[in-house]
Amino acid sequence: MHDPPTTKQQALNLEAQFGGVRIPGLSLWLDPQRKVTEPGHVFVSHAHSDHVARHKHFIATTATALFLKSRLRTTAVPEQLDYFQPRSFTSGAGSFLVTLLPAGHVLGSAMALLETDVGRLLYTGDFKLKPCPVAENCDFSRAKQCDVLVMETTYGLPQYVFPPEDEVHSQIASFCKETIAANATPVLLASSLGKSQKLMLGLARFGLPIMVHNTIHTLNEIYQQMGFHLPHCEVFDPDRLRGKVLICPPTAARRITELCHTELRLAVASGWALDARCQFKLGVHAAFPLSNHADYNELVRLVESLQPRMIVTLHGFAAEFARTLRAAGWNAQTLSVPEQLDLPLRPSPD
Repeated sequence: MHDPPTTKQQALNLEAQFGGVRIPGLSLWLDPQRKVTEPGHVFVSHAHSDHVARHKHFIATTATALFLKSRLRTTAVPEQLDYFQPRSFTSGAGSFLVTLLPAGHVLGSAMALLETDVGRLLYTGDFKLKPCPVAENCDFSRAKQCDVLVMETTYGLPQYVFPPEDEVHSQIASFCKETIAANATPVLLASSLGKSQKLMLGLARFGLPIMVHNTIHTLNEIYQQMGFHLPHCEVFDPDRLRGKVLICPPTAARRITELCHTELRLAVASGWALDARCQFKLGVHAAFPLSNHADYNELVRLVESLQPRMIVTLHGFAAEFARTLRAAGWNAQTLSVPEQLDLPLRPSPD
């Protein structure tokens, strides 16, 4: 049986607020989806739309700040932190130290290690332990034996164990080649930040010509600016689409269908493809289990590696995963926040 929480850990009070987490004792919000107007600090773990709002000030990595400036077109002033470089912050409730650690989810994604007078807390945000070609490799080594682990558990059921990505890319390439051979156009639906860039790298290995939606192209330029080299691709042009693979965000699918004069065959790249209902619910021709989130085995691995005294689960199958952890002897509970999905069964920007 793992140690119960101490008085210090219990003093790190957490609240579900604005679709994210609030720590009142620090005047700190973690990934709120609404603009915070109260005095305090806001941490944005990465630039997916379900983790951000038009905050006037926020804490983030340089890459996340660049993506947010492009996506939200704001004049916000971010407090940009480098990975592994502690920074002290002061609020009306006192001071705390923040160290950002690579989360492995998308370029610039970060975990936040908080060091306070009442203990050490790691907030993961969305993360992935396996190396990702379009993100910094996850590194949580500085957070071992933290007092509290607040972790996302989107895929917190044993059925969500992802196959090797090389196999998935091969399946996607076969779908694209077969579609092109049938004189149709393969359209891959994926989040514009992270998943689309991963698809580009995967398709390029098979020599497939790629075209991307203009929102993806804009983010690609930031990837290049940050030193990540991506394969050549054209910007979407319906008159030049034949014989190419089109990658676009789900929200653009209807408009793409209206603009294109060729037959389209749609496929989705998402961890939810492991759910047999995914393809039917989305109304696509195919679904492939490609995800930038931790799968079930990675969630368990993080807990076992960190050995935290208390675990708080968020998102997806949070209650189920917390129950699994308790059965294994861990002190785990769920914080009720709105569910956040990698690629929802209803199309969204991410």
